[in-house]
Amino acid sequence: MSRYDSRSGDPTSYRDRKSDSGFGVTGYARRIMMVLKSPRKFDLDGLTPFEKNFYVESPVEVERMSEKEVEEYRQRREITIEGRDVPKPIKSFYDTGFPGAFEVSH
Repeated sequence: MSRYDSRSGDPTSYRDRKSDSGFGVTGYARRIMMVLKSPRKFDLDGLTPFEKNFYVESPVEVERMSEKEVEEYRQRREITIEGRDVPKPIKSFYDTGFPGAFEVSH
């Protein structure tokens, strides 16, 4: 009784075509891709220090909140904080200060 065997080693079979093993990528292109995928090594000590402190309180909503309002809002929303100089919470997307390009019109 004969059976179909997909591992038959037929040189014309789709499975055995070596040119299809890299999704159509040639050997040269494959080497280029490997170089681009390899991790880069950076000298982090030589970089200029960069502080990520961009947040500015929204004068419309956030800046007007008293400490009592902030505490009540955090308790109501179950917001826990850790550390010092934690900014007041924002209540809406508008309070983030993103440019108008990010706003959604309805």
